[in-house]
Order: sequence, then C-alpha cells, then structure tokens
Amino acid sequence: MPRPKVSVIVPAYNVETYIGECLADLLVQSERQLEILVVDDGSSDGTAKIIEQQAKNDPRIKLLKQANAGVSAARNAGLERARGQFIAFVDSDDRVAPNYLSELLARIGSAEIATCRIAQFRQTPPTPTKASRVRAVEPMAAAKSILYGGGGYYWSGPGAKLYRAELLEDERFDEHLRYSEDLEFFLRVVAKSRAIVTVDFAGYYYRLREGSATQSGFTPAVYAYREQMERHFALPRELKPVWQTNLAYISLYYLSIMPAGKYGKYRKLCKENIRRYRLRAVLDPRQRINHKLAVLGTFVGIDFAARLLVSARQWRDKRKINA
Repeated sequence: MPRPKVSVIVPAYNVETYIGECLADLLVQSERQLEILVVDDGSSDGTAKIIEQQAKNDPRIKLLKQANAGVSAARNAGLERARGQFIAFVDSDDRVAPNYLSELLARIGSAEIATCRIAQFRQTPPTPTKASRVRAVEPMAAAKSILYGGGGYYWSGPGAKLYRAELLEDERFDEHLRYSEDLEFFLRVVAKSRAIVTVDFAGYYYRLREGSATQSGFTPAVYAYREQMERHFALPRELKPVWQTNLAYISLYYLSIMPAGKYGKYRKLCKENIRRYRLRAVLDPRQRINHKLAVLGTFVGIDFAARLLVSARQWRDKRKINA
C-alpha cells in the first residue's frame, strides 16, 4: 500500500454532535493523499457509529478504538499507527478549510513544522481564504511567541500545524498531564526542530463551545499542570524567564475563575506567584498590554485585580452578545 502524504490524527470522545462536520471537512481536502486516523477514546454516545459509517464510504478513514484514557493517550495511539510523510492533528469538534493541508504542504519547503492562523467560531466557520505570505521563523522565537500569547500564528493547541513525521518519531504526548499537554508537547518538539515556517492564512477553525476542556472553569488540575510541567519538562534556558513572566497573569486569571471560598491551597499558590513575578511581568516589553494592566492592578490589591478581571470579562462577553 503506498505511503499517504499526510496522516491526520483525530481524537474523539462523546462528540456525536460535531464529528460528522469535522470528518466531512477532512474528506473534501484538496490534498487527497490522506489517512484519517480517528481514535475513539471510549465514547458512550453515538460517536463511534458515525465514524464507522463514514469509514464505510471512504477507506481513508480508519477507526481506532480504546478504553477511555484521555486525549493524550488517544493522540499517541494515532501516532503509533501513522504512516504519512507528514502529520497533522485536528480536534473532533473543530473544522478546517478545504485548502488547509494543501496550503501548508505547498509552503513547508525544507522546514520541519508549518503553522497557520486559527479562526474561532461558534456555529458557522468563516469563509476560506488563500495563503499570501510565508515567513521562516527561528524555532525558539516561535516558542517564545506561544508563551507570550501567539500573535495569531502560534497556537498552543495541536491544530494549525503540519509536522514532518521524522520530527515526531520519538515524541509522544505526556499522558500524566490533564491540561495543556499540547503546549508541553509543542514546546518540546520546537526545542529540537531546526526550521519553522508560518503561513499567512486562517486554515484551522477552532470551535468555541461550553463543556470543552479549554472552556471549563477552574479545577485544581488546571493549576497543577504548571507544577507538573516544571517537573516533567526541563525548559530551555531562554524560555524560563518568559514562563515565569506569564505565571503572574495566569495565576491572576485562575484566581478570577475560582469559586468563592474554595481551593484555599491554590489561592495561596496563585498569590505567591503573583507577588513573585508581577514586577517582571509589568516591565517585560513583550508582555501583552491587557495582561500588563491586569497584573498592574495587583499592586493595589490582588483580590481587587481578580474582581476587576471578572468585570472586564463580563463586559467583553456582553459586547459580543450585543454585536
């Protein structure tokens, strides 16, 4: 059997509402030499049946089933079976432009990773566009950009990237991490890559929905992943100051989403990190201005700044609804 050009890995868990649209987008890709590895992570709804039906209609879809073990284990199962020259990850509730893979393939050149911008949506994804500019980026600069907030091209999620398969041969997602396992994976892979290109088009459509892991409120595991990453992943020396700078705002954000009167241990930990790193965050010229302003408020009072962040988020959400 000829080797496919791209292996697309799709972890799926209880997404019967969305998986059909995701697979439909992959099946109409202008790049036809694909294998689509859909890993059903022990779904209890109709997810597997939908995938099975799609696989009957198109042999490029391959359904892999496993007992529920989490999204990292599902992605790793896909990596074990992937045969493509390139690898892409698409989450099962997201969508992609019909030229998503072909644009990245056409522009990756000799680089090991090609990235593009994402576009967020709730119901209807945006109209597809064509790529315009391509820019070569030094890998460590890309890693720093992710930690500073992305700037459109660098998303910590697994999507919006095309990897050469050789780069991921010995890499797997850390199955001990419950949150931001994708950030840890990307930083680790970037640290050993030699060349990255950014492609100026929004080819990956990220669905905003209630109940997704990234849209849920605070749990201790959300904060614990940062402690885990310090243990599991030795950050390159150039990234450690950026990481510490971000801890001031991230800790403030976590405080703002904690239910009142709960998680005393984590409140204390957040406040300690804010006090330790807030001056560095305010003085860092690359820190996002809205993050700087939020952290600046902690010099008046940490609880005051957390309440202010809640109010700002409510005001922003209200504007979106009224727009």
